Amino acid sequence: MLNGHQSFCCYLVHILSGMKEEQEASRSLAGLILKNNVRSQWTKYPDDVREFVKTNTLASIADPSPLIRATVGIIITTIVVEENGVGHWPTLLPYLGHLLDQPDPNMQEGSMGAIQKIFEDSGDRLDTEQHVHPLMPKILSFFSSESAKMRGLSMNSVNSILMINNDPISAVIDEFLQQLFGRAHDQDPEVQKQLCRSLTLLLDSHFEKLAPHLPNVIDYIIMKTQDPNENIAVEACEFWLSLAENSDVCKELLSPFLGKLIPVLIKCMRYSESDIIALKGNCDEEDAMIPDRDEDIKPRFHKSKVAAGQVNGEVKESGILALGAVAEGCMNGITPHLHELIPFLLNMLDDKKPLVRSITCWTLSRYCSWVVDEARDLYFEQTLKGLLVRVLDGNKRVQEAACSAFATVEEEGGDFIAPYLSDILQTLVQAFGIYQAKNLLILYDAVGTLANSVGNALSQPAYVQVLMPPLMEKWQRLGNDDKELFPLLECVSSVASAMGIAFLPYCEPVYTRIICFVQDYLIVALDLLSGLAESLGAHIEPLVGRNEVLQLLSLCAVMSLKMGAEMKQYVLSILPHLIRVMNQKDGQRTLLENTAITIGRLGTYCAEEVAPHLVTFIRPACFSLRNIRDNAEKESAFRGICYMINLNPSGVVNILNGFRNQVGIENWTAFTAQFPPPLRERLAAQYNV
Repeated sequence: MLNGHQSFCCYLVHILSGMKEEQEASRSLAGLILKNNVRSQWTKYPDDVREFVKTNTLASIADPSPLIRATVGIIITTIVVEENGVGHWPTLLPYLGHLLDQPDPNMQEGSMGAIQKIFEDSGDRLDTEQHVHPLMPKILSFFSSESAKMRGLSMNSVNSILMINNDPISAVIDEFLQQLFGRAHDQDPEVQKQLCRSLTLLLDSHFEKLAPHLPNVIDYIIMKTQDPNENIAVEACEFWLSLAENSDVCKELLSPFLGKLIPVLIKCMRYSESDIIALKGNCDEEDAMIPDRDEDIKPRFHKSKVAAGQVNGEVKESGILALGAVAEGCMNGITPHLHELIPFLLNMLDDKKPLVRSITCWTLSRYCSWVVDEARDLYFEQTLKGLLVRVLDGNKRVQEAACSAFATVEEEGGDFIAPYLSDILQTLVQAFGIYQAKNLLILYDAVGTLANSVGNALSQPAYVQVLMPPLMEKWQRLGNDDKELFPLLECVSSVASAMGIAFLPYCEPVYTRIICFVQDYLIVALDLLSGLAESLGAHIEPLVGRNEVLQLLSLCAVMSLKMGAEMKQYVLSILPHLIRVMNQKDGQRTLLENTAITIGRLGTYCAEEVAPHLVTFIRPACFSLRNIRDNAEKESAFRGICYMINLNPSGVVNILNGFRNQVGIENWTAFTAQFPPPLRERLAAQYNV
């Protein structure tokens, strides 16, 4: 009730700033209530009330109590956020800068704390020239303060603005670097953490200034990566991530240091005792029958030469983790060792430690493409069956890793999975009976991936009878608001498409329910509808006739393939939206892939309408399509693109010329000499390359 009174905030600020004889806990509590009121009702307050709050809050910025000073800073930054900057409080930053010049340590600390919070919360709302530049020299001067608190706060202030905008330090970059390097031997943990953060941010914002110092910086960060203070070590690790993203210089810079860096990183990958306790992985317990809590059901991300004689499970786990982490970037170098590595990993699947079994599943999945392509006869069956055993592991963490790894094997294995379908289905169906909520979501994905990989091989009656009863039991049991339902929808969609007409006995309950789904499930429900239509053909007509679903089906991208030439009347209204999505620089990968497939399919039947726009989407479309595993969808998309190129060759000439210029005329000539004569003639005639 009191929060509704406009004058209530005046009483709160009086308790905070005026009643200094009160306990600081009471004063601070009044300040936090005031902050919440500012956040929810600031725009409703009259001007005189807002001015009263600003003036009297700021009056306590130098309070002797650190807690009160921190509370005042929180209120100030909240006001700035609510006012969308300092335009309505033009005296604030100059006044805070003035306090930095005063000899009173409390004034300095209160002011710097408020500045840091404002930079962090509202840095993008400040004018660099007017608001930030005047403060920067004053802030930098505190890098060498006798007070460790002020050194840490001042460095944090610069880092906070640097995360948003690198321009504020451009005018003082040399002084900034000088002050920064002067903190290299500072013993304060907060200063060390902020120094590591500054160096990481400078990689992105002022690399050319940092470059001459990088050898010394790299040595320093290697040392800090091993720091016993976890906060410092984690901040140092961010430097390596940022440097690795700058691939043009990373290899050249780090090559001389790899001998020192790699052992440090691998050592840091080992779980600590507290990590083990948090992960509940330091025991051999079988927890598969213990129900998941709600907080357990969330995404888990892995932390990215094993000492063979080492019996310490945490060391072994970190070594196996490292082997998996380097799979993508070091495949050429590690390939000669895989004939020793894969048998070792298969053996580790039976390790007594759940953490070792878990990470081994993940690492095996990182090399399964090599197993499928290069060593199928030697290791494919062993890998597949080894992971199936772990899918039914008594430990939930191992189940999760094994099921995810097995889905990767399914995807890479494709048709080679089919001979093992009986064993696979028996295992996955058994898993339905023992998995708890979190791992069931992964199991649905594994079943859906299996269906996508083996296609109509799944339609054999024996397989249908094994798989469908547990799926339909889940389908009937789950409510429309259940967290499992969305993944189950995707799973059933893939299974229906793979089984084709064999899915008919289960079609009616599925079809009837998805028609009733509301907005949250609309997209995947439409995807499942298209899967049913594709697999059942004319057999679905009696169900479709009962409602107005045909009006919805016309909105599905899959109709660009099914409607064929009938799409021509819609294509020019649809295409601009597809092209806009296709050219999103940071678009979601699956969305871009589906958009590329849709555009390609439109080109199959509407090439004359789409081909003139080829130059606007061909490059991003090809980039997206190249990451899709070879399948019928990808083939149909590229077929449509080929039709469009045939009608509009000029749409790809720039790409071909650019490729030729990049490899050089001599290499291009040698490359094209391998082509059949008709292909060389056509390239010369149509593209002049």
